[in-house]
Amino acid sequence: MEINGKYVTLKYVDLCDAEDIIKLRNDSKLNRYLSSQKTLTVEDQINWLLNNKNSETNHYFKIVRKKDAKFIGTISLYNINNNEGEFGRYICIDPVGAIESELLIIEFAFLQRRLENIYCRTVTDNEKVIIQHRKFGFEDREVVYDPNINRKLLIQELSYDKFKNFDYSSIRSLVDKFKVL
Repeated sequence: MEINGKYVTLKYVDLCDAEDIIKLRNDSKLNRYLSSQKTLTVEDQINWLLNNKNSETNHYFKIVRKKDAKFIGTISLYNINNNEGEFGRYICIDPVGAIESELLIIEFAFLQRRLENIYCRTVTDNEKVIIQHRKFGFEDREVVYDPNINRKLLIQELSYDKFKNFDYSSIRSLVDKFKVL
């Protein structure tokens, strides 16, 4: 499955992507806000992918920049239950790709999966991403403590009603400035 944007394409992650994924996940500059900073091996990632493959409640995508077909990150919609899903596993090294991939995953959640609500859990120190989510219409719901990672997380949510009435024109305009012709 592919979700095509103007600047990036989201493609389902495959086993052959494991090495690219761990390069991002093991980068200390990039992983400081992830749920785990544990160094992973390619085998660890392949095993995780195998355990999560073919799940109706888990859509894990790689983010590929169109102009050069470069792997630039991952994004996911998962834990889908009762018309609600979690947006996360989000790591991207390209600012424009990060913006468009968030828009694409939101549209996927509401227009293709027909969910009523999506939410994300972001480490409270990750202020840039929290602000970015707000620019996409997410509203702050609550701060919770996750003892598994010993950190506070901000839960933000976006309902279908908020999505359909939200003005995404400035986000689309920004991506249009960088799109591949």
